Amino acid sequence: MQDKIGQLLAKEMDKKGDEGSIIKWIHKNDIRNEKNDPISFDEHPFLVQIYTDNSNDQVQSKCAQVGSSTCAILKGFYFAKTKNYNIIHTLPTVDFSADFVKSKVDPMAMANRKSVNITKKTDSVRHKEIGLAHLFYRGTHKETEAITISADILINDEYDRSNLAVIDTFESRLDRSDYRRKWLFSNPTVPNYGIDYLYKESKQFHWMIKCSHCNNWHYMRYPDSLDFDRKMFICIKCRREITDQERLDGIWIAKYRGRETNGYWLSQLFCIWHDAASIVRKSKKQKKDVFYNFTLGVPYEGSEVSIKREHIL
Repeated sequence: MQDKIGQLLAKEMDKKGDEGSIIKWIHKNDIRNEKNDPISFDEHPFLVQIYTDNSNDQVQSKCAQVGSSTCAILKGFYFAKTKNYNIIHTLPTVDFSADFVKSKVDPMAMANRKSVNITKKTDSVRHKEIGLAHLFYRGTHKETEAITISADILINDEYDRSNLAVIDTFESRLDRSDYRRKWLFSNPTVPNYGIDYLYKESKQFHWMIKCSHCNNWHYMRYPDSLDFDRKMFICIKCRREITDQERLDGIWIAKYRGRETNGYWLSQLFCIWHDAASIVRKSKKQKKDVFYNFTLGVPYEGSEVSIKREHIL
């Protein structure tokens, strides 16, 4: 797929003399995903800001299969390759981490072997080396996982399903770094816990779209943004149709600009590969907590919840 958005951004960076952007690195080196497809932002414009967001603290309350893990892997590769930063990337368990490395990290490293160039003598499911930098992939259910390693960037993947006490230990591994970045993302679980709590304490970026009929700026939400009978997305004000192009043309707006942490909420409602009919179908067929957590990217607590607070505390 031709990445028109990424190409335009890369050209703008050329004009400004910006040599340090991950977007430019992706396009200059034809960086690819685990399926060997070129990275493209044409259907993922909402990821551009997240790729380029290098703030100290960042959280994402996210739906399923939205591109966050690919983004995290590539940011890890990029900072290891260009800045010699050490990376710790955690997942809930050792087995989960190993499967993640085998199915996503290793294929991406292979697809981009000339640009990433992982050192062959140090290349396992737990530890990789790029130049002078080290990348550690760890589970979070044993505190010993966080011992004897140090990093400049800590990435916590599937935060809500991780052992948060062990994640605190991992955070201490940043203490000797001058860079000290902590990036967390997860499908949420129950309200006011984990990623939902952190998102509520953040700047709360929302993907805002503009209705072409009434010019109302708003973020898409369930059920207000759906016409269940006509199976289409609609403006929450005038109730007329919201097109795929309008969903693509959104911008991130922070609700609380004065706060320190950059927090993003990602929902399938503004992913154009999910049409309104598919969202309506999921709302009727999926269990309530699965629909809210994985389709909408929001927490859920009720009689139908399958993952309860006591299961993750």
